[in-house]
Amino acid sequence: MKSRLVIYLEDEAGNKSNEELMGEIMGLTRAKEEDIFFDRNNTLATADLPDEVDLPELGLAIEASRLVAHAELHRVVKSEKMVSQEEDIKKNVPKTDNNKINFRWNHDCVKFTEALATIDTTGFQPEDVKVFQIDTGWSDHKQLKDYPKYFREPPCETFIDNDVRGPNGEVITAQGKDSLHEFKGIGQEHAHGTSTAATFIGADLTANPLPDFPTPAPLYYREPLNKGLFPHVEFYPLRAAQRVVLNLNGAERSGQDVLEAVQHAIANGAKVITMSMGGEFMRENLKAAAELAYKAGVIFVCAAGNSRLADALLGVVQPAVFKETVGVAGIESKYYKKKNTYRFVPWRNGCDGRNVDISAPAKYVYTAVKHPALGDLYKFGGGTSQATVHVAAAAALWLQQYQGEFEQPGPLAGFFNVNGDKSRRVKAFKWALKESMYVPNYWGRRRQRKNKGILDVKELMDFTPERFYREAPH
Repeated sequence: MKSRLVIYLEDEAGNKSNEELMGEIMGLTRAKEEDIFFDRNNTLATADLPDEVDLPELGLAIEASRLVAHAELHRVVKSEKMVSQEEDIKKNVPKTDNNKINFRWNHDCVKFTEALATIDTTGFQPEDVKVFQIDTGWSDHKQLKDYPKYFREPPCETFIDNDVRGPNGEVITAQGKDSLHEFKGIGQEHAHGTSTAATFIGADLTANPLPDFPTPAPLYYREPLNKGLFPHVEFYPLRAAQRVVLNLNGAERSGQDVLEAVQHAIANGAKVITMSMGGEFMRENLKAAAELAYKAGVIFVCAAGNSRLADALLGVVQPAVFKETVGVAGIESKYYKKKNTYRFVPWRNGCDGRNVDISAPAKYVYTAVKHPALGDLYKFGGGTSQATVHVAAAAALWLQQYQGEFEQPGPLAGFFNVNGDKSRRVKAFKWALKESMYVPNYWGRRRQRKNKGILDVKELMDFTPERFYREAPH
């Protein structure tokens, strides 16, 4: 256990150079330079105090300091698991050119950054691609609240029977927050819907590099995301579960909630549905949901699952297992010292198998989270939940660029809408994913069979609906 001093600086600190501030904080706290961090605007600092510091003397020094407006002393307790995770992040998350942690490594891995650099997004209208997120609720986290097209009112909706509603039908239990703030137990984690939504559409709060800035809570950060993968859509979170493992909500009810959520999304103009949840023993309802989305031409992207046991017993979970959906497995970054290189390999704790369509970053994706005590924070999250939103974001970009081809006069319009059946639109996207994915040369046949390949958004944009019409077997 160590002591961490959180220092709220006076306004005049903003007029000092970083070197001056560092010297004054080192003199005040006796902390080492490598144990002191400042936020971007020099309004907040943390200092990990040496064991020999005299706390009463430090208190007097703080009171006398003109630099410090307020200070808080925290005892930071790190378990062996936390220490191991911190070391794993430092080792395996790819670095920038100046050897700092690359907080956007996942963007680079799937070549989202490269793809957007070649596309003029100024003409994209968010209302042209409505994305519905079936998850655990909606959020007031600043990373989402500051995105103007993140909707926390209808058609945002809940499908949980015991959610309390107000006199005008507004949801009180979940309103303004991701429901998992309130729960503890198996299958529950803080702010699941918050973190997955932020990875997709997080607002652009800063254009500056993200420093490694610690908080009083181990493994959490205060520095915001630069922005989400594709913040050019209308985004509607739907609350359809209290737990991300659907079986733990009651299998029969969970399947019905998801089916109702899909029906609601289709009725309200969904083009993409992203669902970072799953389970088993709900086949009738979940299969019906998948078929409805498929026939409506809605790209329904689903998580393959997070469990080595489930992987061994079941493989891919529902609804990702169905051919009508896009099933997404996870990959992780691993550093190989002998080769001095990072490799992207299948995530060892994820489900995979022949029903997977594609893989995307799962472990140590930097994203927003609501901490139960400290509020709006950030962390390196993980799981096929995160992998799913990478593919859903790619689907949204693909549709923003090409959905006009589905309605072109002539043979294309009839091809992609056969008496109201628009399933070929989903087939076209799945074909484009398959044709554009990349398979690292260090993957063996088993990895390729179970994880297929890695999302490549830049290549994906070369495979248009018109090419599917001309080139793909039908």
